[in-house]
Amino acid sequence: MKRLMSRWATVGLTLLLSACASFDARRGNDETAALLNARGASSIPADGPIDCAGRVEPMAQQIAQPLSRDRAVALALSCNPSLAAAYARLGIANAEAYDAARLANPTLSLGVAESNASGVGARIDLGIAQNFTRLILRGPRTRLAEGEFLRAQFGLAGKVMTLAAEVETGHARLVAAMQVELARATIAEASAVSAEMARRFRAAGNLSARELALAEAKSIDAAIANRHAADESAEARARLQVLLGVDADSDWKVIDSFAVPPYDELTLADLRAIADQQRLDLASARKLVDLLADAAQTSRRIGWLGEFEVGIEAEREPDGSRLLGPTLSIQLPLFHQGQGSFARAGYLHTWS
Repeated sequence: MKRLMSRWATVGLTLLLSACASFDARRGNDETAALLNARGASSIPADGPIDCAGRVEPMAQQIAQPLSRDRAVALALSCNPSLAAAYARLGIANAEAYDAARLANPTLSLGVAESNASGVGARIDLGIAQNFTRLILRGPRTRLAEGEFLRAQFGLAGKVMTLAAEVETGHARLVAAMQVELARATIAEASAVSAEMARRFRAAGNLSARELALAEAKSIDAAIANRHAADESAEARARLQVLLGVDADSDWKVIDSFAVPPYDELTLADLRAIADQQRLDLASARKLVDLLADAAQTSRRIGWLGEFEVGIEAEREPDGSRLLGPTLSIQLPLFHQGQGSFARAGYLHTWS
């Protein structure tokens, strides 16, 4: 008997300590950084991205020099709003996991009833009850919340890697577009000079009308190509600016050239192996399947369970006598017996 009481006391103390544990707002940051470091990716700032739009002074130093590929990635990881949203989802999942592991607060009830008879005191009812449904479901609920928290870590790390890849691609496209624009501008300028010389030769009688028309047509084609190159450069800049998350009026620039990256020839099997290791969205999808299967199994097993509370109630009668005893409150399955939970579990099991 003493062993049983000691065991229950240990369980109760463990639950009480877990219920009173403090909330760690930074939980998950180190785990996400570890996921990124294992894949050779950059980590986000410790406090997450900030709103860089409109913050001219703090951004002035970061964009004072032309952005290299690495500096552009670092700037995007500090300012991109969609990355900030993924960071916020990690915090929300952390808070939900914290709530899932906590016990429900006990319910305190107080009732006072006065008798109509003169000289008779009031009857006082005082009770406290604890919701045991949350205690029974604490394990499955915690597993589900922790699984979603892990998925949020995968999602944030995957977003960091995707954003870094998009910024690198956007940076390369902008630098290439600027080089093409510069070349087209040089060609257009040379074609304009050539057309002007052709007109002078024609005026001097040293050039035919056909040759003059060809020179002017080439000049017009070069000017059109130059305009298209300028438009493509502006479009590439706008796309990169969205990824960087900086203000539209900020005067940021990129380097005007870059070294050609090394090329490694990979087979399809190599690419699949890399994707299986690097693609955190695939890991998140696999985790979702596991969570759905676990939720379906839990619903099939205890989906019929309604709310019930166990407590203790004290009563003082008008004559001064006192009563003390346990209470039990059970939700009666009259209007529904968990059919919705069972059906949802069946669909989830089929899907997973």
